[in-house]
Amino acid sequence: MKEEILMKKSRHRADRSMRCIFNDMFDAIAEVGNLYSHQEHWNYFNAAGRLSS
Repeated sequence: MKEEILMKKSRHRADRSMRCIFNDMFDAIAEVGNLYSHQEHWNYFNAAGRLSS
């Protein structure tokens, strides 16, 4: 019984920690994306062959 409670608590902490890591990573990517204009993004991905049209 005590082991189940400890596992549940540690799983909750791990889930919360992963959410924080994901949010921080997403925020960092968004900051980098905001450094360039929409046209610069378009030109980069177009030159890399990543756009379908």
